[in-house]
Amino acid sequence: MQEWPLDGERCAAALGEPAQSNQALLTLLGLMRRSGLPTLLAWGPELRLLYNEPFAPVLGTRHPDAFGERMQDVWADAWTAMGPAVQRALGGEACTLTDVPVPAGPGSRVARRWFTLSFTTAYGDDGLGAGVLAVASETTEHVALERRNAFELLLADELGTLTTRAEIAREACRLLGVHLDASRVSYLETRAGADTALVVQDWTAGELPSQAGRELGVGDLGTRAMAQLRAGRVIRVNDFANEHHVHNTAWDGDIVFAETRSLLAVPLFRGGGLAAVLQVDGTSARSWTDDEVALATELAQRTWSALEAAAAQERRRLGEQELHSAAARQSFQLELADLLRPLTQAEPIIAAASTLLGRHLGLSRVLYAEVDDAEGLFRVRSDWTDGRVPSIARAARRKLDDFGPAIIAALRRGETVAIDDVQRDPRTATCAGAYEQVGVRALVLLPLLQGGRLGIVLNLHQARPRAWRELDLQRARDMAERTWLALDAARAHAALRAERDQSRYVLDTIGEGFLLLDRACRIVQINAEGLRLVQLGAEAAIGRTVWDVWPGVRDGALAGLHQQVVRTGQAAAMEYRRVQPGQQDSWLEVRALPALNGGVAVFYRDIGKRKRAEEQLREADRRKDEFLATLAHELRNPLAPIATAAQMLALPRLQPADARRAGAVIARQAGHISHLVDELLDISRIKRGVVALKRELLDLRAIVPEAVEQVQPLLESRQHQLVLDLPPVAAPVHADRQRLVQVLPNLLTNAGRYTPPGGRITLVLTVDPAQVTIAVRDNGIGMTPQLAATAFELFTQAERSSDRVNGGLGIGLALVRGIVELHGGSVVARSDGPGRGSELVVLLPRADRARADAAAPAAPAPR
Repeated sequence: MQEWPLDGERCAAALGEPAQSNQALLTLLGLMRRSGLPTLLAWGPELRLLYNEPFAPVLGTRHPDAFGERMQDVWADAWTAMGPAVQRALGGEACTLTDVPVPAGPGSRVARRWFTLSFTTAYGDDGLGAGVLAVASETTEHVALERRNAFELLLADELGTLTTRAEIAREACRLLGVHLDASRVSYLETRAGADTALVVQDWTAGELPSQAGRELGVGDLGTRAMAQLRAGRVIRVNDFANEHHVHNTAWDGDIVFAETRSLLAVPLFRGGGLAAVLQVDGTSARSWTDDEVALATELAQRTWSALEAAAAQERRRLGEQELHSAAARQSFQLELADLLRPLTQAEPIIAAASTLLGRHLGLSRVLYAEVDDAEGLFRVRSDWTDGRVPSIARAARRKLDDFGPAIIAALRRGETVAIDDVQRDPRTATCAGAYEQVGVRALVLLPLLQGGRLGIVLNLHQARPRAWRELDLQRARDMAERTWLALDAARAHAALRAERDQSRYVLDTIGEGFLLLDRACRIVQINAEGLRLVQLGAEAAIGRTVWDVWPGVRDGALAGLHQQVVRTGQAAAMEYRRVQPGQQDSWLEVRALPALNGGVAVFYRDIGKRKRAEEQLREADRRKDEFLATLAHELRNPLAPIATAAQMLALPRLQPADARRAGAVIARQAGHISHLVDELLDISRIKRGVVALKRELLDLRAIVPEAVEQVQPLLESRQHQLVLDLPPVAAPVHADRQRLVQVLPNLLTNAGRYTPPGGRITLVLTVDPAQVTIAVRDNGIGMTPQLAATAFELFTQAERSSDRVNGGLGIGLALVRGIVELHGGSVVARSDGPGRGSELVVLLPRADRARADAAAPAAPAPR
C-alpha cells in the first residue's frame, strides 16, 4: 500500500477536484486501500481511473500511466467488449467480463495474463451512480490450461490424419507457430555421425523466410549452443539485441537467422543422442515461459513419435508393395498364360498379349515391329493404344536409323532399351522429332533375334516422360518370352489346321447339310448348311446327342434309320417330314453312311421346294381334269338341244313356227358355246400377254347398269335381291371399257351361282384418293380359307351341290384377276367360312379427279 499510496491528495489531483468534497468517494477509497483484492474505481463523468496496488498487474504495461486517465482511453483496444459492461454497471446492473487478456509487464515470465473483471455501480453522496467499481481475479493459469488442452487435442487430430513425414513435420510447425504467435517454427533432424542438422520442414507467418531443406553446420548454430542441445538443455533467447545468454547457455554461432530477435530451441533425444531440434523464432523480443517450453517439448516428442510411426508405416508399405509386386507379377504371368493358352493364331496372340500388358502398365501404345534387318527397315502390322494416341499400324515401312543409331545397335546386340524421356536421353535426343511424330516421350524396346539378326521388337510407348521400374521391365520380358513361345506353337499348329480347314471347307461349301455322329449318337461335327437347315447355332449342337437336340426323333423314322446303318454297316436313305408347331412343315432327304469307330455320317438336304412343286403339280393336274370334265359337260349341254333342233329341221312337213323355234334354239346354244370359247381365248391371251388395252377415262359408275343388265336373267331366275351402293361422286379410272364390262358381270355371276335362291347380293362402289374399290358381297355358301386363297386361280371352283348344277368352268374369276392386274389393280377374296357368305373385292388405281369430273356422265341412282 505504501509503494502505491491511494490518498486523497493523489486522487484529487487525478480527478481535478478535492476528494474531501465527496464523502462517498472517500469511503470507497478507504475500502480499496484496506482491501487486498485488485480493485479499480472509474469515477466521475469521464470515468477516470483510481486503483489500488494489487490492481497494477491487471493493467500490465498500462501501469502507472493509467492512473487518473479516462477508462475508455486506457482500454481503447478492449473497449468494444468492456464498454457495454461499464455502461450496464453505470445503469445499476452488476456484470462480469471473463478472461480479459492483458499484456504482461516488464520482468514477467509470461507474455500475456488473463483476468476476470466484476463491475458494479459506485454511488455518490446524492445516491446516484457516480462511477464504476471493478474487482479483478486472475485466470491466467486456467486460460493457459484450457488453451494447452485445446492445442493438444487439435495436434492429435491433425497429426492423426497425416501419413507422410513431410506433412507431419510441416503441420506440427504450423500448429505450434499459430498457437505461440511465433514468426517461424522449424523442425531439424541431426545427421548421424556429422555435426550438421537438416531443416526438414518449417512454417513461417510471412515475416521470416523459409529455411526448409537447408543443412546447418556447427558454424551456423555455434559449438557451445550445439553442446548445450546435446546436453539436453533448452536454449531460450528473449532478445538477441540485449542478451547473449539465457540459463548460462550462449548462442555463439554465426546467426543465420539475421532477422530473429527471440528464439526457443528444444532438443529431442532418441537412442541416447540428439535426434532432432524444434526451433521457434520471433521477430520481436519475447520472454519465453516455462509453459511454452513445456508445450514445445511435448510437441517435439509427439512430432517425433508421429514421424517414427509414419516411417514404420512407410517401411510396412514398401514391404507390402514388394509383396504386392511379386504377387502382381505372378498374377500377370498366370493371366497371360490363361489368355494365350486357347489362342492358336499369331494375330490374336499378339493382340491379346498387347492389350493385357498395355492395361496392366497403363501404357499409351504396345506394338510388335517386324524388322527387315538386311534392308534396315521395319513395319507395324497391328498395335494396341489407350485411345489417346493414334494407331501407327499398317503405315509404310520406316528406317530403323530414324529412331537413333545407338538404340538400334543395342537392339542388334539383344539388349533391352529403356528410355525415360526421349528429349533428354542422349541416345534419342538427336532424333526426338521422329518419336514426337508418333506421340512417344518414353519407351521400352525388347528385341528378338532370329538367326543372329534382329527380327521382332516389342515396343512399349508412353506419351509422357516416365521413370521405368524394374517391375515394368520384368512384366514386359515375361510377356515377350511367353508371346514368342505362343507364336512358335501357333506356327506348329498352323499346318495341322490347314489340312483340317481344307476338309472343313469342302463340307461347308457343299449344298447339303452334313452331320457326324459318334458311337453314342453325339454330334461331333456339323457344317454351315446343316446348321442353317435345322436353324441352330454350333454351340447348341456340338457335343450334344441327337435326342437332346431333337427330342421328337428318338422313336421316329430317323432313329430307325440310324439303328439300321449301325446294325448293317450299309448306307441307307429316306425322305423325312419335319413337323414344326406354328411353322410350315419341311421335308428333308436324309442319307446315312457308316463312319469310323462306330459313328454315322449323315447328309441331308431340303427337298421342301420339290415336295411343294410336286403337290402343286398334282393339284394343277386335278383341277385340269376337273376343268376338262366340266368343259365336256358345258359343251354337251348345248349340243343336245342343237342336235334335237337339227333333227326337227329334217322332219318333213315341218311347220314354219316350229322351224323358227328350232333355229332359235340352235342360235341360243351356239351363242353359249361361243361365250365359253371367247372366255377361254381371253384367258389364253392374258396368260400369253398379248392383250392390248384400249384405255380411256371412265366413270366406273356408268358401267354398273350394263353389267347388271347382263346378269339380270340369272338373278331373276334364282330370285336374288341385288342392292347397289354407289357413291354420289365420280369413280374415275383410266381403263378399257370393254374389259371392265367383263369384270363386273363375272363377279355378279359368281355371287349368283354360289348363293341359294332368294339370296341377297350387294355391289358396293367406293372412292378414295388413291383407288376405286368394287366389292360384291353375298350371303351364299361361303368359302374355306384354302378356297378363298385360290378363288381367283384358273380352274378353281367350289364343290358342286345338288341345287347348283350351273357352276361354270372356273375361269370367270381367273379372267377377272387377269383383266384387273393388266390395269395395275389387285383382287381379294374374303369369307368368314362355309355358309357365311363371301366378298370379292377389286381395287383399281384412281384416275385424275379433275379430268374424271369433266368426262363423267350422270350416275344411275342406287337400287
